[in-house]
Amino acid sequence: DGDLNVIGSQLRIKETEASALNALLGQGSTIQLAASQDVNISADLDQHTRDDDYRYQSKNAVGKRESWGNNSEQTTTAVASLVSGDNVAIQAGRDLSIQGSQVASTLDLDLLAGRDVHIGGVGEQDSKTSEDHQRGSGMFQSDMGVTFGKQSSDATRDQDTQRVAGSLVGSSAGNVTVYAGRDIGVQASDLIAGGDLSVSGRNVLIEAAAETQHYAETQKQKQSGLSIGL
Repeated sequence: DGDLNVIGSQLRIKETEASALNALLGQGSTIQLAASQDVNISADLDQHTRDDDYRYQSKNAVGKRESWGNNSEQTTTAVASLVSGDNVAIQAGRDLSIQGSQVASTLDLDLLAGRDVHIGGVGEQDSKTSEDHQRGSGMFQSDMGVTFGKQSSDATRDQDTQRVAGSLVGSSAGNVTVYAGRDIGVQASDLIAGGDLSVSGRNVLIEAAAETQHYAETQKQKQSGLSIGL
């Protein structure tokens, strides 16, 4: 009774693993998942963060230089759940949700829900940010020749990519049936059948998902002092 949740996991029966069951039941490897309410099969999210600071200083007879900054990266990657067998049947009394995961069979695959079926993806993200600062004083070369004074520069960069890791629902040699008492939504995912593919519900929506990218950069430079042309 209640809900059934599979998150970032693998649930599969191979032919060799099912030999004892085959002898008892006289059938191939079969996975049957059922819940009186909801069935949720979802990817887990693996997050990694890297943050590096740096600072350099140099000093000589003609001046002093200093630079410092930061580079950081954040990555979020989906770890898909996998449900696979010769025959796969998943039934939910209410809603059936497959997000960023794989449900696969060699023969027939049946997805049945009393209310809604949602097959979609989970968000992945790559973010990179950096900032660089430089300061200098003394004698240095410039467009006007040689300058005695101060220099400064500041730069920032921000890059962000967001994408969707979709689901794969399919059979290599059998029929695939998706039935919902109400709505079926498929987003950024693949439905594949070696035999017949049947998708039946009150409303059926199949749509793609776009990858988004954002990049921003700023630069500031300042110089003061006495310049001598060469």
